[in-house]
Amino acid sequence: MTEWTRQDRMKLERNPGYWDAPRPYLDAIELRAVSDANQRVNMMVSGGADLASESSWAALAKAEQAGLATDAVPAGGGQYLVMNTRRAPFDDPRAREAVSAAVNLDDINTAVFEGHGEVPDTLFPESSPFHADIPLRQDDPERAQQLFDELAAEGKPVEFTFTATSLVEIRSVAESLQAQLAAYDNVDVQVEVLDIAGYMPRTAARDFDMIIWAADSPEPDTTLWNAFHSTSSGNHTGISDPELDAALDAGRTGTSGEERVAAYRTVQERLAELEPGIWYIRSAPSVITGQNLHGVQMYALGSPIPDGMWLTP
Repeated sequence: MTEWTRQDRMKLERNPGYWDAPRPYLDAIELRAVSDANQRVNMMVSGGADLASESSWAALAKAEQAGLATDAVPAGGGQYLVMNTRRAPFDDPRAREAVSAAVNLDDINTAVFEGHGEVPDTLFPESSPFHADIPLRQDDPERAQQLFDELAAEGKPVEFTFTATSLVEIRSVAESLQAQLAAYDNVDVQVEVLDIAGYMPRTAARDFDMIIWAADSPEPDTTLWNAFHSTSSGNHTGISDPELDAALDAGRTGTSGEERVAAYRTVQERLAELEPGIWYIRSAPSVITGQNLHGVQMYALGSPIPDGMWLTP
């Protein structure tokens, strides 16, 4: 590393003693932090960058329309609306069911991602060995209003704050949800926007009603156990369910494919029943590649391997 400016850029030079000579092929790489998706695409289109790590479905569509190549890693799970079950209103499963039934995820996709996103119907895609036909979505406006009214009659109207980051897409999801729920009686949603420096301590302290988080699961063990096991420090929802815990443990320790598939089927059934979160969009771990960059290979959740990349004039 020859240069580093916090939240701006980092410059790296080639290591002449690299173990896999003649790699790396590039003499240097400059990494830039660009938080706005439109700005990233514009930089790629104008030739201001050769490669962009991307997570926005809308940005990927714009890049492809401009003739740029994209590569996304398929993954299960995705981004979800975390409902904090540790406190009201989401400590009551009826409140979670009501919000889940009220939200139209296709409308969020249209409003936020211009319809280019993939709304998950099941936790795992059909290409996964863990796929099960257990629906995640349950649009039912009549049921939602019935539950909102029922809770209000008990003196527990559904009132909560959606804590969002200042990133455009995250804030837009919160505002879209707020607009949809405004059409119902006996539910009130406030949107609170924080920068990352303020957002992370709040999530760590579990001081929120609803936030956005991600659980991408090409291999479900680490991701799902971390996100939903009652003893995990990464369980933002606070959900605690013995049957879910047992299934997550069984998926982790299973010694055959059949055992693990059966365990994760139970995991999917319990998550659909308990509704600790609303899976609103598949994640898009991906890259946009300029016309002069070659040799891009992906690993894990969308990370390009730098030592095999090379440029043509």
